[in-house]
Parts: sequence; structure tokens; C-alpha cells
Amino acid sequence: MQMAVDRPATSSDWSVYFDGCLIIYESGQQPLGLYDTDGGTLLDWVLYYNVFYKFGIAHWSHRTKKQEVIANRENVISQAAAHPRRQIIQSTLGCSLEVLDYLSQAVDLLRNRVDSESPSPSPSPTPFEDHQKAIDNLQRRLERVDQQLCSGMDLEVYHGTGSKKHYTQVSRLFQLAVLIYLDRVVRGSPVSSPLSRDAAKEAFEILRDLGVCERPFPMFMLSLQAEEESDRVMMLKALQSSKSKRALSNLTLTEEMVQRVWSQEDLHGGEQVDALLTINAIFGAYKTPPCLA
Repeated sequence: MQMAVDRPATSSDWSVYFDGCLIIYESGQQPLGLYDTDGGTLLDWVLYYNVFYKFGIAHWSHRTKKQEVIANRENVISQAAAHPRRQIIQSTLGCSLEVLDYLSQAVDLLRNRVDSESPSPSPSPTPFEDHQKAIDNLQRRLERVDQQLCSGMDLEVYHGTGSKKHYTQVSRLFQLAVLIYLDRVVRGSPVSSPLSRDAAKEAFEILRDLGVCERPFPMFMLSLQAEEESDRVMMLKALQSSKSKRALSNLTLTEEMVQRVWSQEDLHGGEQVDALLTINAIFGAYKTPPCLA
């Protein structure tokens, strides 16, 4: 676990150590009642990081054979479907396990994108059509997610003033970010896609209201839709404020990656840029796969 979290900068196999932790966990799964214990909280944390390590490896072109195996694993958080509290916002994660599960499924669908775009001689539905149906189905489920506060999280005396609003809004940012990822990256839609633009519009309103977002993934995905200079300035200010509130985080790396997204887009002028190629180019510039957890 320590190798995964506090990995050496020169090592490209940090994700393999973490995958080993997950295999150990999966070999000894406990009854659902464990999720109400401290051990359950730790396992949720392990699964959270596994999804984002898997995300990073999927977009990193220098992955090893071992990492390729990790990137091709499915259902890394499959137990979330049966989790009795899958809709509850986990304060340690920033979203519910249900949203996290759907992000994992979106990464799985990404692997099929290139193959699905290849012509098929078969008279049956083409791989492209099957791929689009799977994306549409995941989109509908993601849009129906209703994340809920856990009991006690709304007691501001315990969590601090504004915590109820913060947890709720950040979890919504997470949900909108997964929608943008599914649409722009997995489906391959342009920046002008109504789904992504509507999701980004709501996300920018939330971010403008909150002024902070300590979770790297929503900020990175939102950068793909930051077409206006005012939105970019707001995002940078929010990142600066977030770093002061969460010193031990990947937000410095996130800010650097966000700037690289904009550099890539500005380089192409007004041309429509495939978000998948943009993300792959940015991730590929690092010696180790970046983690947006």
C-alpha cells in the first residue's frame, strides 16, 4: 500500500503494487456488513484509488505489460452494485460508490472505442452500434444517480459550517465530470456536444459558487469544456484556493495538467480536437501515469 501511495518518482510500476493490494482484498471479501466498519471505509478507499490508477494507465502510452493487464481488468468495483449504501456520498472519496462504479465502467468502455469504429462485414449490429448502445445505457444510469448525504453529515456543528453544501456540490461535480468523460472521451463527441456543454454549464456554476474543489478529477475533466477565458481564470483561482485547504493532494499536478489541456486546444485554434487524443498526449508526457484521485 505504501508503494502505491508514496511511490518513487522513478518507478513506473507503482500501480502494480496497488493492484496487488486489490487482489489480496478480492481474495478475502467479507460479508456486506463489513462496510459499516472502519475496515469497510479502508476498502472503499482502496477501490477509489484503484479506479483512478486504472484511469491513468488507460491513458498512459508507456505502460508495461503488467500495467496493460490492470488496464484491461473489468469490474474492479463490481460489488458497488450490491452495496447497501452505494448512493451515499463518501466524505473520504468526494462522491458515492455508485458514481465511482460508473466511472470504472466508462474506462472499460473506452477500451472498445477504437475497435468499435472499425468497419464490420457482419450483417448483425456493428461493433460501433453496440458500443454506442452501451454508452447510452451508462449515460442514462449516470443521469439517474441521486447521491445522498450520510446520516450526521448534515449536522454542521460536527462537520463545520457549509460542509453539507460542500459535500453535496462536490459530489455533483464528480457526477457531471463522469458525464463529460463518457461523452467527450468515450463517445468521442466534440466540445460543442449539448450533453457536455450542459454538464459544464452546471459545473461552472457550482464551482463559481463554491470557489474550491479539492478533487482533481472533476477539475481536469472540466478543463476540456473551459472555452471562455473567464472560466479558465475561475478554475485557476479555485485550484489555488483548494491547494491551500488540502496541502497533501495532487492539485499541483492537476493544475499543470489543466494548463496543458488548454495549451493543446489553443495550439489547434478553432479546430475540433478529439478529447481522447488530448488526454493521451498529456498523460504520455509524464514518466509515470498521473493519478487524478
